[in-house]
Amino acid sequence: MFLKEPKSAFAESVRTARTGIMLSNLDIKHKVLIVTSSIPNEGKTTFAINQAFALGQMAKTLLIDADMRRPSIAKSLGLNDDAPGLSDLVTGERGLDECIDDHLSKDGRNVDIIPSGVVPPNPLDLLSSSRFGELLEQLSQDYEYIVIDSAPTIAVSDALVLAKYASGVLYVIKANATPYQLVREGLKRLRQVKAPVHHIVLNQLDIHKPSKYYGYGYGYGKNYYGYYKSYYGEK
Repeated sequence: MFLKEPKSAFAESVRTARTGIMLSNLDIKHKVLIVTSSIPNEGKTTFAINQAFALGQMAKTLLIDADMRRPSIAKSLGLNDDAPGLSDLVTGERGLDECIDDHLSKDGRNVDIIPSGVVPPNPLDLLSSSRFGELLEQLSQDYEYIVIDSAPTIAVSDALVLAKYASGVLYVIKANATPYQLVREGLKRLRQVKAPVHHIVLNQLDIHKPSKYYGYGYGYGKNYYGYYKSYYGEK
């Protein structure tokens, strides 16, 4: 939508977020940005994709799908679901040239993509490995911005592990939907690992519809914990 409707309110909001990103940590040449949320379906992947396109207008950008539990970037961009990607890279089964999709860069959009690759049985182990850190260090030499779409923070620890590589974390919250207790818990977990949460993105907000702010009791949020732990298959 950022590319197709550049004059829309959505595109303007993405550009505003881009400005905030570019103005923060000005002394850091290569920025690694982790995009996460509290729970699934808050729009973090949509934001990550469109923000990568926005940053690609300014500098060479890489978009990585590190949500290997529920990967969706390849499907969203019309790429082959079976294409090799991040999991294949980290395990050493494929090389970098096989896993980077650069057709958007060739199309003049200056954005390369690494899809998730084969869904592994142990995503957290791959992201925690020294091989992943070495790979990210290598990629940081070639790209001004690396945007990483991560799993949500509540059910699994993937985003907490990725945060140690981040120059900034972008935390996406779905307006009038996500219980604020879950948001507070997700941010607390990130703060505990000293994650640089510099940007909060309030997503899908209807600015023309007045409403009370998240009228949920703690019991509702508590039910969400059990559901998403079961959903991701991790305690």
